[in-house]
Amino acid sequence: MIMIKKQVGCLALAFVLFAVASASAATLATDKAPPIAAIPAGLPENQAIPLRKQLAELADSKAAFGAAMEGYNHTPRTDIVVGSAQEANLNRQIEAVNQARADYIAAVKQFNRDVALAVEGQRVLKAMRAYANQIGEWSEQKKARVDAALGQLGFDGDPDATRSQIRETWARILARDPARGLAAEAAAGDGPGFPGAGTQSHQDCAVFALANAAGRPYGLVAASAAELIRNATWRPAAERAAPEQTIARRGLNGGEVIILAETFGEATVVASADFASSLRNGHPILVNVVPASGNMKAGHQIVLTKTFQHDGDTWFAVRDSNQAPDKLLYLSFQELGTILQENGVMFQAEPNRTAPLLRDNKD
Repeated sequence: MIMIKKQVGCLALAFVLFAVASASAATLATDKAPPIAAIPAGLPENQAIPLRKQLAELADSKAAFGAAMEGYNHTPRTDIVVGSAQEANLNRQIEAVNQARADYIAAVKQFNRDVALAVEGQRVLKAMRAYANQIGEWSEQKKARVDAALGQLGFDGDPDATRSQIRETWARILARDPARGLAAEAAAGDGPGFPGAGTQSHQDCAVFALANAAGRPYGLVAASAAELIRNATWRPAAERAAPEQTIARRGLNGGEVIILAETFGEATVVASADFASSLRNGHPILVNVVPASGNMKAGHQIVLTKTFQHDGDTWFAVRDSNQAPDKLLYLSFQELGTILQENGVMFQAEPNRTAPLLRDNKD
Protein backbone atom coordinates (compact mmCIF):
# COMPACT_ATOMS: atom_id res chain seq x y z
CA MET A 1 0.00 0.00 0.00
CA ILE A 2 1.07 3.61 -0.65
CA MET A 3 1.18 5.59 2.58
CA ILE A 4 1.17 9.38 3.00
CA LYS A 5 2.63 10.78 6.21
CA LYS A 6 1.78 14.33 7.21
CA GLN A 7 3.35 16.30 10.03
CA VAL A 8 1.08 17.77 12.69
CA GLY A 9 0.13 21.40 11.98
CA CYS A 10 -0.44 24.25 14.45
CA LEU A 11 -2.80 27.25 14.71
CA ALA A 12 -0.15 29.37 12.98
CA LEU A 13 -0.85 27.02 10.09
CA ALA A 14 2.70 25.84 9.44
CA PHE A 15 2.26 22.66 7.42
CA VAL A 16 4.71 20.25 5.81
CA LEU A 17 3.66 17.38 3.58
CA PHE A 18 5.81 14.24 3.47
CA ALA A 19 4.94 11.64 0.85
CA VAL A 20 6.37 8.19 0.40
CA ALA A 21 5.02 8.29 -3.16
CA SER A 22 3.29 10.89 -5.32
CA ALA A 23 -0.42 11.16 -4.46
CA SER A 24 -3.29 13.61 -4.75
CA ALA A 25 -4.01 15.39 -1.46
CA ALA A 26 -5.43 18.73 -0.30
CA THR A 27 -2.90 21.38 0.68
CA LEU A 28 -3.25 23.61 3.69
CA ALA A 29 -3.15 27.31 2.70
CA THR A 30 -0.83 29.71 4.53
CA ASP A 31 -2.29 33.14 3.62
CA LYS A 32 -2.50 35.60 6.50
CA ALA A 33 -5.16 38.19 7.19
CA PRO A 34 -4.06 41.85 7.20
CA PRO A 35 -4.17 43.79 10.48
CA ILE A 36 -7.68 44.90 11.40
CA ALA A 37 -8.18 48.65 10.99
CA ALA A 38 -9.36 50.68 13.97
CA ILE A 39 -12.78 52.31 13.87
CA PRO A 40 -12.01 56.07 13.85
CA ALA A 41 -12.97 58.08 16.90
CA GLY A 42 -15.76 60.60 16.53
CA LEU A 43 -17.58 58.69 13.81
CA PRO A 44 -21.36 59.38 13.77
CA GLU A 45 -23.38 56.59 15.35
CA ASN A 46 -25.23 55.82 12.13
CA GLN A 47 -21.83 54.87 10.67
CA ALA A 48 -20.13 53.51 13.79
CA ILE A 49 -22.91 51.04 14.65
CA PRO A 50 -22.65 48.97 11.42
CA LEU A 51 -18.84 48.97 11.72
CA ARG A 52 -19.05 47.67 15.29
CA LYS A 53 -21.45 44.99 14.06
CA GLN A 54 -18.93 44.01 11.39
CA LEU A 55 -16.20 43.87 14.01
CA ALA A 56 -18.28 41.47 16.10
CA GLU A 57 -18.89 39.35 13.00
CA LEU A 58 -15.13 39.31 12.40
CA ALA A 59 -14.67 37.78 15.84
CA ASP A 60 -17.20 35.08 14.95
CA SER A 61 -15.41 34.43 11.65
CA LYS A 62 -12.07 34.14 13.42
CA ALA A 63 -13.60 31.73 15.93
CA ALA A 64 -14.95 29.60 13.07
CA PHE A 65 -11.47 29.56 11.56
CA GLY A 66 -9.97 28.49 14.90
CA ALA A 67 -12.58 25.74 15.26
CA ALA A 68 -11.81 24.42 11.78
CA MET A 69 -8.09 24.45 12.60
CA GLU A 70 -8.76 22.62 15.83
CA GLY A 71 -10.69 19.96 13.94
CA TYR A 72 -7.76 19.55 11.56
CA ASN A 73 -5.24 19.29 14.42
CA HIS A 74 -7.25 16.44 15.96
CA THR A 75 -7.50 14.52 12.69
CA PRO A 76 -5.00 11.61 12.25
CA ARG A 77 -2.39 12.57 9.65
CA THR A 78 0.03 9.63 9.71
CA ASP A 79 -0.18 6.27 8.01
CA ILE A 80 -2.97 7.47 5.73
CA VAL A 81 -3.72 5.16 2.82
CA VAL A 82 -4.15 6.92 -0.52
CA GLY A 83 -7.74 6.66 -1.68
CA SER A 84 -8.99 5.59 1.73
CA ALA A 85 -11.81 7.04 3.79
CA GLN A 86 -9.18 8.41 6.20
CA GLU A 87 -7.55 10.38 3.39
CA ALA A 88 -10.92 11.70 2.22
CA ASN A 89 -11.72 12.83 5.78
CA LEU A 90 -8.33 14.53 6.14
CA ASN A 91 -8.85 16.35 2.84
CA ARG A 92 -12.26 17.53 4.02
CA GLN A 93 -10.66 18.91 7.20
CA ILE A 94 -8.01 20.73 5.17
CA GLU A 95 -10.62 22.17 2.80
CA ALA A 96 -12.71 23.32 5.79
CA VAL A 97 -9.69 25.12 7.25
CA ASN A 98 -8.88 26.71 3.90
CA GLN A 99 -12.45 27.91 3.43
CA ALA A 100 -12.67 29.29 6.97
CA ARG A 101 -9.34 31.03 6.48
CA ALA A 102 -10.46 32.53 3.15
CA ASP A 103 -13.76 33.70 4.65
CA TYR A 104 -11.98 35.37 7.57
CA ILE A 105 -9.40 37.09 5.36
CA ALA A 106 -12.12 38.34 3.02
CA ALA A 107 -14.14 39.66 5.97
CA VAL A 108 -11.11 41.52 7.36
CA LYS A 109 -10.36 43.08 3.98
CA GLN A 110 -13.97 44.17 3.54
CA PHE A 111 -14.04 45.65 7.05
CA ASN A 112 -10.81 47.56 6.35
CA ARG A 113 -12.28 48.90 3.10
CA ASP A 114 -15.42 50.02 4.93
CA VAL A 115 -13.33 51.75 7.61
CA ALA A 116 -11.32 53.50 4.88
CA LEU A 117 -14.58 54.65 3.28
CA ALA A 118 -15.74 55.97 6.65
CA VAL A 119 -12.49 57.88 7.09
CA GLU A 120 -12.84 59.34 3.61
CA GLY A 121 -16.46 60.16 4.37
CA GLN A 122 -15.36 62.11 7.43
CA ARG A 123 -12.90 64.09 5.32
CA VAL A 124 -15.60 64.89 2.77
CA LEU A 125 -18.11 65.76 5.50
CA LYS A 126 -15.68 68.18 7.14
CA ALA A 127 -15.00 69.90 3.80
CA MET A 128 -18.72 70.14 3.01
CA ARG A 129 -19.50 71.67 6.37
CA ALA A 130 -16.72 74.21 5.89
CA TYR A 131 -18.08 75.10 2.47
CA ALA A 132 -21.65 75.51 3.67
CA ASN A 133 -20.48 77.61 6.60
CA GLN A 134 -18.86 80.18 4.30
CA ILE A 135 -21.87 80.83 2.04
CA GLY A 136 -22.50 84.49 2.69
CA GLU A 137 -26.17 84.50 1.64
CA TRP A 138 -27.12 81.83 4.17
CA SER A 139 -28.38 82.61 7.65
CA GLU A 140 -26.89 80.96 10.70
CA GLN A 141 -30.09 78.93 11.02
CA LYS A 142 -29.67 77.67 7.45
CA LYS A 143 -26.04 76.74 8.03
CA ALA A 144 -26.93 74.91 11.24
CA ARG A 145 -29.67 72.98 9.45
CA VAL A 146 -27.23 71.84 6.74
CA ASP A 147 -24.63 70.93 9.35
CA ALA A 148 -27.15 68.74 11.15
CA ALA A 149 -28.48 67.16 7.96
CA LEU A 150 -25.00 66.25 6.72
CA GLY A 151 -24.36 64.36 9.95
CA GLN A 152 -27.70 62.53 9.85
CA LEU A 153 -27.57 61.11 6.34
CA GLY A 154 -26.95 57.38 6.59
CA PHE A 155 -28.09 53.91 5.58
CA ASP A 156 -31.79 53.12 5.40
CA GLY A 157 -33.77 50.26 3.90
CA ASP A 158 -33.46 46.49 4.08
CA PRO A 159 -29.85 45.56 4.96
CA ASP A 160 -30.40 41.99 3.78
CA ALA A 161 -31.76 42.84 0.31
CA THR A 162 -29.85 40.98 -2.40
CA ARG A 163 -29.03 42.01 -5.97
CA SER A 164 -31.58 39.55 -7.35
CA GLN A 165 -34.30 40.79 -4.98
CA ILE A 166 -33.60 44.37 -6.02
CA ARG A 167 -33.75 43.50 -9.72
CA GLU A 168 -37.00 41.56 -9.20
CA THR A 169 -38.51 44.45 -7.25
CA TRP A 170 -37.64 46.96 -9.97
CA ALA A 171 -39.06 44.59 -12.60
CA ARG A 172 -42.40 44.54 -10.75
CA ILE A 173 -42.41 48.32 -10.34
CA LEU A 174 -41.64 49.02 -13.99
CA ALA A 175 -44.16 46.47 -15.27
CA ARG A 176 -46.97 47.71 -13.04
CA ASP A 177 -50.06 49.02 -14.84
CA PRO A 178 -51.18 52.27 -13.15
CA ALA A 179 -54.56 52.03 -14.83
CA ARG A 180 -55.51 49.19 -12.50
CA GLY A 181 -56.57 51.50 -9.68
CA LEU A 182 -53.17 52.80 -8.59
CA ALA A 183 -53.23 56.08 -10.49
CA ALA A 184 -56.64 56.99 -9.10
CA GLU A 185 -55.66 56.00 -5.54
CA ALA A 186 -52.44 58.00 -5.80
CA ALA A 187 -54.26 61.05 -7.14
CA ALA A 188 -56.53 60.93 -4.09
CA GLY A 189 -53.54 60.47 -1.78
CA ASP A 190 -51.40 62.99 0.09
CA GLY A 191 -48.40 64.88 -1.26
CA PRO A 192 -47.43 67.73 -3.57
CA GLY A 193 -47.30 65.75 -6.84
CA PHE A 194 -45.05 68.13 -8.80
CA PRO A 195 -44.86 67.73 -12.59
CA GLY A 196 -41.85 66.01 -14.14
CA ALA A 197 -38.82 68.09 -15.15
CA GLY A 198 -37.68 65.79 -17.97
CA THR A 199 -35.89 62.54 -18.72
CA GLN A 200 -32.21 62.09 -17.92
CA SER A 201 -29.65 61.01 -20.50
CA HIS A 202 -26.61 61.02 -18.20
CA GLN A 203 -25.96 60.51 -14.46
CA ASP A 204 -27.76 63.74 -13.53
CA CYS A 205 -30.68 62.04 -11.78
CA ALA A 206 -30.11 64.11 -8.61
CA VAL A 207 -30.47 67.35 -10.57
CA PHE A 208 -33.72 66.11 -12.11
CA ALA A 209 -34.92 64.89 -8.71
CA LEU A 210 -34.35 68.27 -7.08
CA ALA A 211 -35.89 70.11 -10.04
CA ASN A 212 -38.96 67.89 -9.57
CA ALA A 213 -39.05 68.42 -5.81
CA ALA A 214 -38.48 72.18 -5.94
CA GLY A 215 -40.68 72.78 -8.97
CA ARG A 216 -37.79 74.65 -10.62
CA PRO A 217 -36.51 74.46 -14.21
CA TYR A 218 -33.88 71.81 -14.79
CA GLY A 219 -31.45 74.40 -16.20
CA LEU A 220 -31.55 76.53 -13.06
CA VAL A 221 -30.87 73.56 -10.78
CA ALA A 222 -28.16 72.26 -13.13
CA ALA A 223 -26.39 75.64 -13.09
CA SER A 224 -26.35 75.68 -9.29
CA ALA A 225 -25.12 72.06 -9.23
CA ALA A 226 -22.26 72.94 -11.57
CA GLU A 227 -21.28 75.89 -9.40
CA LEU A 228 -21.33 73.64 -6.34
CA ILE A 229 -19.03 71.06 -7.96
CA ARG A 230 -16.73 73.82 -9.22
CA ASN A 231 -16.12 74.85 -5.60
CA ALA A 232 -16.23 71.35 -4.07
CA THR A 233 -12.85 71.12 -2.34
CA TRP A 234 -13.72 67.55 -1.34
CA ARG A 235 -13.57 66.45 -4.99
CA PRO A 236 -10.46 65.90 -7.17
CA ALA A 237 -9.22 68.94 -9.10
CA ALA A 238 -10.05 67.32 -12.45
CA GLU A 239 -13.71 66.92 -11.47
CA ARG A 240 -13.91 70.49 -10.21
CA ALA A 241 -12.43 71.81 -13.44
CA ALA A 242 -15.21 70.25 -15.54
CA PRO A 243 -18.33 70.33 -13.32
CA GLU A 244 -20.89 69.68 -16.05
CA GLN A 245 -19.02 66.61 -17.26
CA THR A 246 -18.53 65.46 -13.66
CA ILE A 247 -22.27 65.63 -13.00
CA ALA A 248 -23.01 63.84 -16.29
CA ARG A 249 -20.53 61.02 -15.57
CA ARG A 250 -20.64 60.64 -11.80
CA GLY A 251 -23.68 62.50 -10.51
CA LEU A 252 -23.95 64.04 -7.03
CA ASN A 253 -23.40 62.42 -3.65
CA GLY A 254 -25.83 62.61 -0.74
CA GLY A 255 -24.16 65.56 0.96
CA GLU A 256 -24.10 67.55 -2.26
CA VAL A 257 -27.82 66.86 -2.70
CA ILE A 258 -28.43 68.33 0.77
CA ILE A 259 -26.41 71.49 0.04
CA LEU A 260 -28.02 71.93 -3.36
CA ALA A 261 -31.51 71.38 -1.95
CA GLU A 262 -30.87 73.97 0.73
CA THR A 263 -29.97 76.43 -2.03
CA PHE A 264 -33.58 76.30 -3.22
CA GLY A 265 -35.37 75.84 0.09
CA GLU A 266 -34.96 73.78 3.23
CA ALA A 267 -33.46 70.28 3.36
CA THR A 268 -34.18 67.91 6.24
CA VAL A 269 -33.03 64.29 6.53
CA VAL A 270 -35.91 61.93 7.32
CA ALA A 271 -35.95 58.18 7.99
CA SER A 272 -38.07 55.89 5.83
CA ALA A 273 -40.51 55.42 8.72
CA ASP A 274 -41.38 59.13 8.39
CA PHE A 275 -41.70 59.29 4.59
CA ALA A 276 -45.49 59.00 4.56
CA SER A 277 -46.06 61.61 7.27
CA SER A 278 -43.69 64.04 5.53
CA LEU A 279 -45.61 63.66 2.29
CA ARG A 280 -48.90 64.13 4.10
CA ASN A 281 -47.51 67.47 5.29
CA GLY A 282 -46.95 68.43 1.66
CA HIS A 283 -43.18 67.92 1.39
CA PRO A 284 -41.58 65.83 -1.40
CA ILE A 285 -38.71 63.53 -0.48
CA LEU A 286 -35.56 62.86 -2.49
CA VAL A 287 -34.33 59.31 -1.96
CA ASN A 288 -31.24 57.44 -3.12
CA VAL A 289 -32.02 53.91 -4.31
CA VAL A 290 -30.17 51.04 -5.96
CA PRO A 291 -30.82 51.35 -9.71
CA ALA A 292 -32.84 48.80 -11.67
CA SER A 293 -29.61 47.07 -12.75
CA GLY A 294 -29.22 45.85 -9.17
CA ASN A 295 -25.71 47.34 -8.97
CA MET A 296 -25.46 47.90 -5.23
CA LYS A 297 -22.36 50.08 -5.64
CA ALA A 298 -24.32 52.58 -7.73
CA GLY A 299 -27.07 54.99 -6.75
CA HIS A 300 -30.09 56.58 -8.38
CA GLN A 301 -32.03 59.58 -7.08
CA ILE A 302 -35.83 59.59 -7.28
CA VAL A 303 -38.56 61.72 -5.70
CA LEU A 304 -41.51 60.54 -3.63
CA THR A 305 -44.40 62.84 -4.48
CA LYS A 306 -47.49 61.08 -3.10
CA THR A 307 -48.42 58.55 -0.45
CA PHE A 308 -51.64 56.55 -0.49
CA GLN A 309 -53.23 53.35 0.78
CA HIS A 310 -53.55 50.32 -1.48
CA ASP A 311 -54.84 46.94 -0.31
CA GLY A 312 -54.32 48.06 3.28
CA ASP A 313 -50.64 48.97 2.80
CA THR A 314 -48.75 52.25 2.45
CA TRP A 315 -47.70 53.02 -1.13
CA PHE A 316 -45.86 55.84 -2.87
CA ALA A 317 -46.05 57.60 -6.23
CA VAL A 318 -42.57 58.33 -7.55
CA ARG A 319 -40.97 60.66 -10.08
CA ASP A 320 -38.07 58.86 -11.74
CA SER A 321 -36.03 60.77 -14.33
CA ASN A 322 -35.35 57.50 -16.15
CA GLN A 323 -39.02 57.62 -17.14
CA ALA A 324 -41.00 60.02 -19.31
CA PRO A 325 -41.89 63.32 -17.58
CA ASP A 326 -45.58 62.45 -17.54
CA LYS A 327 -45.08 58.98 -16.05
CA LEU A 328 -45.29 58.13 -12.36
CA LEU A 329 -44.10 54.88 -10.82
CA TYR A 330 -45.96 53.22 -7.95
CA LEU A 331 -44.37 51.09 -5.24
CA SER A 332 -45.19 49.78 -1.81
CA PHE A 333 -43.37 50.69 1.40
CA GLN A 334 -41.82 47.21 1.42
CA GLU A 335 -40.64 47.54 -2.17
CA LEU A 336 -39.13 50.92 -1.42
CA GLY A 337 -37.27 49.40 1.54
CA THR A 338 -35.79 46.74 -0.73
CA ILE A 339 -34.24 49.25 -3.15
CA LEU A 340 -33.57 52.07 -0.65
CA GLN A 341 -29.96 52.97 0.20
CA GLU A 342 -30.13 56.05 2.44
CA ASN A 343 -32.42 58.21 4.53
CA GLY A 344 -34.48 60.60 2.47
CA VAL A 345 -33.95 64.34 2.03
CA MET A 346 -37.24 66.14 2.60
CA PHE A 347 -37.53 69.35 0.61
CA GLN A 348 -39.53 72.29 1.87
CA ALA A 349 -39.83 75.51 -0.12
CA GLU A 350 -39.02 78.80 1.57
CA PRO A 351 -41.77 81.34 0.93
CA ASN A 352 -40.94 84.61 -0.85
CA ARG A 353 -37.36 83.65 -1.51
CA THR A 354 -35.43 83.47 -4.77
CA ALA A 355 -32.63 80.92 -4.66
CA PRO A 356 -29.23 82.43 -5.59
CA LEU A 357 -26.58 80.44 -7.40
CA LEU A 358 -23.87 79.04 -5.18
CA ARG A 359 -20.65 81.00 -5.53
CA ASP A 360 -17.13 80.95 -4.22
CA ASN A 361 -17.21 83.20 -1.14
CA LYS A 362 -13.44 83.61 -1.16
CA ASP A 363 -13.66 86.21 -3.96
